[in-house]
Amino acid sequence: MIAQSARLFSSDEAREGMMSFLQKRPAAWAQ
Repeated sequence: MIAQSARLFSSDEAREGMMSFLQKRPAAWAQ
């Protein structure tokens, strides 16, 4: 479970989601 969570949260999409939240801006999701 921990390894799976780490893998999911290290993806580009997860990183963009977290950074956009922290920077209070809309996320630029990949299409």
